[in-house]
Amino acid sequence: MNISYTKVDDYLLLDLKLEDKKRFNIGKYGLIKLEYLKKNKRGLYTELLMKDKLNEYLYERLK
Repeated sequence: MNISYTKVDDYLLLDLKLEDKKRFNIGKYGLIKLEYLKKNKRGLYTELLMKDKLNEYLYERLK
Protein backbone atom coordinates (compact mmCIF):
# COMPACT_ATOMS: atom_id res chain seq x y z
CA MET A 1 0.00 0.00 0.00
CA ASN A 2 1.36 3.38 -0.99
CA ILE A 3 0.28 6.33 1.16
CA SER A 4 0.96 9.81 -0.14
CA TYR A 5 0.26 13.30 1.07
CA THR A 6 -0.02 16.73 -0.49
CA LYS A 7 1.24 19.76 1.40
CA VAL A 8 -1.19 22.67 1.46
CA ASP A 9 0.17 25.63 3.41
CA ASP A 10 1.15 24.12 6.78
CA TYR A 11 -1.02 21.01 6.44
CA LEU A 12 -0.41 17.57 4.99
CA LEU A 13 -3.55 16.21 3.33
CA LEU A 14 -3.94 12.52 2.57
CA ASP A 15 -4.34 11.77 -1.14
CA LEU A 16 -7.46 9.63 -1.42
CA LYS A 17 -8.55 8.06 -4.69
CA LEU A 18 -11.56 5.89 -5.46
CA GLU A 19 -11.35 2.98 -7.84
CA ASP A 20 -12.74 3.52 -11.31
CA LYS A 21 -15.95 1.54 -11.04
CA LYS A 22 -19.04 1.37 -13.14
CA ARG A 23 -21.80 3.48 -11.61
CA PHE A 24 -25.39 2.44 -12.13
CA ASN A 25 -28.45 4.62 -12.55
CA ILE A 26 -30.69 3.66 -9.62
CA GLY A 27 -33.66 5.84 -10.53
CA LYS A 28 -36.64 6.77 -8.39
CA TYR A 29 -37.02 3.44 -6.58
CA GLY A 30 -33.31 3.19 -5.87
CA LEU A 31 -33.46 6.61 -4.21
CA ILE A 32 -36.44 5.49 -2.14
CA LYS A 33 -34.46 2.42 -1.02
CA LEU A 34 -31.49 4.67 -0.23
CA GLU A 35 -33.61 6.84 2.06
CA TYR A 36 -34.97 3.71 3.75
CA LEU A 37 -31.43 2.45 4.40
CA LYS A 38 -30.35 5.81 5.81
CA LYS A 39 -33.27 5.97 8.24
CA ASN A 40 -33.85 2.33 9.19
CA LYS A 41 -30.72 0.30 8.43
CA ARG A 42 -27.98 2.71 9.49
CA GLY A 43 -25.35 -0.01 10.04
CA LEU A 44 -25.83 -1.58 6.62
CA TYR A 45 -25.90 1.84 4.96
CA THR A 46 -22.65 2.88 6.66
CA GLU A 47 -20.92 -0.40 5.81
CA LEU A 48 -21.91 -0.22 2.13
CA LEU A 49 -20.89 3.42 1.94
CA MET A 50 -17.47 2.79 3.49
CA LYS A 51 -16.80 -0.20 1.22
CA ASP A 52 -17.94 1.81 -1.84
CA LYS A 53 -20.61 -0.79 -2.62
CA LEU A 54 -23.75 1.27 -2.02
CA ASN A 55 -24.49 1.97 -5.69
CA GLU A 56 -24.06 -1.70 -6.65
CA TYR A 57 -26.26 -2.83 -3.75
CA LEU A 58 -29.08 -0.49 -4.71
CA TYR A 59 -28.87 -1.47 -8.37
CA GLU A 60 -28.96 -5.19 -7.59
CA ARG A 61 -32.08 -4.74 -5.41
CA LEU A 62 -33.92 -3.17 -8.38
CA LYS A 63 -33.58 -6.21 -10.64
